[in-house]
Amino acid sequence: ESKSFAKPRDESATFFKVRRLLRDPRKLHTLYEKLARMKFSSEAIESCLSEMFVDSSLNDALDWLCLNMNEKELPPQFRVAVSEPEPVVTVAPVPVAPARGKGKGGAERGRGGRGAARTGAAAGGGGGGGAGLG
Repeated sequence: ESKSFAKPRDESATFFKVRRLLRDPRKLHTLYEKLARMKFSSEAIESCLSEMFVDSSLNDALDWLCLNMNEKELPPQFRVAVSEPEPVVTVAPVPVAPARGKGKGGAERGRGGRGAARTGAAAGGGGGGGAGLG
């Protein structure tokens, strides 16, 4: 009688999943084309695809490229946009001189019609019910 001796099953081997590298030519070609359309260099794409696993997706490839490439080598849409902070502009209230003269428009009314009315409005005399536009 021959007895077969089965090796004891190593429980730790099933705990870790063995990951195989992606070697399917169709999937590699598809990923290559998509990444090339996104303006990645062929060198970067080839480096990336050599690191992809069988279950890798386009998102995995993009993650690898963005994490492993120099930012200057990334296509513009994948670079970190660092913008200068917007300057804070504070506007101080402009003191308004009291109107001189009588009636609507005050002193501006007697200085030349429409042009003077616009100047008076811009200088602050145009608020409060149309004063300076008369």
